[in-house]
Amino acid sequence: MDDNKKCPSCGMAYDDDNLIVCLGCGAELHTAPNGDKKKYNLITAYKAMFAKFFDFRSRSSRGEYWWAYLANAIVLLIFTGALFGIDYLAASDLTAAGEVRKVYITAFDIVNYVSLVYGFVVLIPQLALIVRRLHDTGRSAVMALLLFAAPIGSAVLMILLAMKGNRGTNRFGQEP
Repeated sequence: MDDNKKCPSCGMAYDDDNLIVCLGCGAELHTAPNGDKKKYNLITAYKAMFAKFFDFRSRSSRGEYWWAYLANAIVLLIFTGALFGIDYLAASDLTAAGEVRKVYITAFDIVNYVSLVYGFVVLIPQLALIVRRLHDTGRSAVMALLLFAAPIGSAVLMILLAMKGNRGTNRFGQEP
């Protein structure tokens, strides 16, 4: 192992040149090969997904994809929790009649419609993010069609999206 490959903060040795942060303490080891220091978190990845709404040509890193995926999953979990909560309240209040019953039904319908609209709004940005992530691994956007070959195709697509991207430039552009 090369002695020069040690974390400047904690001194932990590493042998993977692709590491950008130390696995021991989280300190930055070096910048990405193209000098880009973009680090994504839940909010920045979610914002980037919408900022690149119609970008089907460039590349996206694993961090950008998975943080945006997690953010979207949290939003969907909130909608699902609200729907289950309203349904639970309506079921536990069996004596509710008339106007009270209508409130439950109206609340359920509103949350359901808002979640449906949200699903349509994020459809294009999510698809664009999947395509950009596939581009980072050197694959064509056609591979995104695996989404529609459920469940095996979706599982294969998830594996492809989790793979390490190509270093440097590939036919889809610079490394993210």
